[in-house]
Amino acid sequence: MKTMLPLLLLLSASLATRAQSVGIGTAAPAASAALEVSSTSKGLLLPRLTDAQMRAIASPQFGLLVYNTTDYRFYGYKAIGIAAQNAANATTPGIGDPGSGTGQSFTSTLTTNLGTITVYLGRSIGGTGTMSLTMFSGAGIGGTNLGTNLGTISRSVTMTSSPSAITFDFNALNIPLTSGQVYTFSLTSASFPGTLSVAITNYDSYGGGQYYFGNSGFSFYDSQFQVTAASGEWAPLN
Repeated sequence: MKTMLPLLLLLSASLATRAQSVGIGTAAPAASAALEVSSTSKGLLLPRLTDAQMRAIASPQFGLLVYNTTDYRFYGYKAIGIAAQNAANATTPGIGDPGSGTGQSFTSTLTTNLGTITVYLGRSIGGTGTMSLTMFSGAGIGGTNLGTNLGTISRSVTMTSSPSAITFDFNALNIPLTSGQVYTFSLTSASFPGTLSVAITNYDSYGGGQYYFGNSGFSFYDSQFQVTAASGEWAPLN
């Protein structure tokens, strides 16, 4: 305890708090800064990692900063963005069937790995069941099966002007997307007792694909959906 006291006093002297702001080397840290470091003779030293060590960081948070000693550059971890979406407010229930599936084709605008797919249920009858969303390459459900993600509906959903969103997380499957390539996702359920349907627009609201019922496409309908890229990527800051 005696050895800890000088350390605590030293930390108290070197750290100043002001309205939730912390200052090192200053007694008056900026109110808009969570942490302000002030010095006229020293710098801020970030963690120094090799490229392999940096990319091995588990579940990095957006905004994480390191210095890469492999190529001698600062790196930050950032979100990549949206690969495809139809943000039109869909209010019409699509025709869906648990056996045949209902879905949407889309054109990726990014070359990256698939992150998540969000679909909007326009009508759900029959209580609780397991839903499966399957990715296919090409236009239609007859292409190569890329992967399946399962999700559970824990409530009945009624079609409204603001359809209920369900997101399927594909990050762990490492499915590659290529910019300009067409893909199709299909929403099915073997256990769901009732009509399975996604909200659609009754006009061609998305130019990069079309709505599907089974393997039949309808160019004058589109689902409301969003496809995001994988969680993020390391990018050089200089």
